[in-house]
Amino acid sequence: MTKHLVLMVWDPITDHRQELPPIRPRPLYSYKAAIVCTSIATCDHLGCHRGGPFLVVYIGVGYDGASFSCVYSSDAASWSEPVFVQLPLVNCINLVQSVLVGKTLYFTFHKNNQVLQYDLELWQVVSVIKLPPYTNFRRVVLTNTEDGGLGFATTIEHKLYLWSRKDGSKGDVAGWIQTRVINLEGLLPITDRTLFAHVVGYADGVDVIFFRIGDVFFTIDLRTCKVKEVCKGTRIYGIIPYTGFCTPGEAFA
Repeated sequence: MTKHLVLMVWDPITDHRQELPPIRPRPLYSYKAAIVCTSIATCDHLGCHRGGPFLVVYIGVGYDGASFSCVYSSDAASWSEPVFVQLPLVNCINLVQSVLVGKTLYFTFHKNNQVLQYDLELWQVVSVIKLPPYTNFRRVVLTNTEDGGLGFATTIEHKLYLWSRKDGSKGDVAGWIQTRVINLEGLLPITDRTLFAHVVGYADGVDVIFFRIGDVFFTIDLRTCKVKEVCKGTRIYGIIPYTGFCTPGEAFA
């Protein structure tokens, strides 16, 4: 008999861990979860570790292309009823972090140029957005743009490409616009030209992209184009950035 899936919410700042009620097992090809702070009126989302209310969105994709989603509410301390939507593809949801834009969560797929759109008001998947064709089988990370919209970053060889999404709300045709190209060769020494750059993460709020070349991981600040080596590792498949805090009174206690 298949065991129930149990998710845990972990706060890396305080190391507090909260185990959520089990989810009924289903035959899934892949699944992903994302946590969203719901303290809209009182939280600036710069320090959401204060124990406020939250939602956990859980999405699974079956072998037949049907998506399954449900939401855990910390206020209700329970999961919502599942919602099923048939998707126009069968693929694995990517392990890289999702991105929140307004009241919508976006998820990427592994080796597929499409983005899953989840509405936090309707509590269900509402659509699948196509990325530009050349992104097929390329690693992409979703980003927030300066104007509060959806964007993504990807690489070709040693160049970082940034794109933003036009939603068509002002009568324009919805689509993607390439906004910037950064040549990484001019920012860091590349000794082995057979090793190309691959994006692995994005830090919201500080405009920092994580990427790797071989087994070396770097960050690039999109505001200053400053590149910094972070770590080395051969079995790192994804990065989840978070912001740390240091209280002076506690630092010297």
